[in-house]
Amino acid sequence: MRILCLFLSCALSLQGPTLPFPGPGASATLAAPSFVAFTNVATTNSSNIASITSPALTLTAGDFVFVICRNSDTSPNPITVTSSPSNTWTQLTARGAGSGVATTQASYAFNVGAGSTTFTCTPNSAAAFQSMIVLEYHPGFITALDVETTGGVSSPGTGSTLTSTAFSTAAKGLIIWCGTQNGAAVTWTVGSIGANTGTLRGFSSGSNPSPEACEDSNPTGSQSSIQATMTISAARSWVGVLAAFK
Repeated sequence: MRILCLFLSCALSLQGPTLPFPGPGASATLAAPSFVAFTNVATTNSSNIASITSPALTLTAGDFVFVICRNSDTSPNPITVTSSPSNTWTQLTARGAGSGVATTQASYAFNVGAGSTTFTCTPNSAAAFQSMIVLEYHPGFITALDVETTGGVSSPGTGSTLTSTAFSTAAKGLIIWCGTQNGAAVTWTVGSIGANTGTLRGFSSGSNPSPEACEDSNPTGSQSSIQATMTISAARSWVGVLAAFK
């Protein structure tokens, strides 16, 4: 027995120091969310559009997708987002501000299925025009909505800067700020989201001007009473939607 114990002691010493074993609550640190791809539908004009469907994106399983829909309804009424294949969508508040301003609504889905996927915006009733932007992200550590807000509507002639209402975030994460306007396509210039400069999303460098645009940022901590901005090349009536995820 003594010889066996000596043998085991020598064998353990040859293995080097024992590494600590993670406790029950230990976990790997997840990366920050990162942008993957986009698709969009440019403004579709007709007298009676029931819905619009995007070109396909090839999604990665578990990714996060954010969709913004725009149409001619000025009420505003909800816009339903679906995808094919199906995913589970959460609608944010439909935004609009009366005559001359399009209804704009965002929806999002966590943990999407893999594969070629199209996205459809269906308004409450047929619309004279519609458009949409779809953004795909690797979610990293984000798992839930933190806060949503909007931007007011500027009168024509003074509406070249889109500014959100003030908001606060509880944690680091992903902030997406999207603006739409009622008129011919305009050139969008990136603004700021709190202390961070945003990154324009929703079109390729060759397709700006556009009727709408989004920008995003990855704050590294909570922020208090901040705003998001973008500018457009011509003064228009506009509406914005903002969503922060943590």
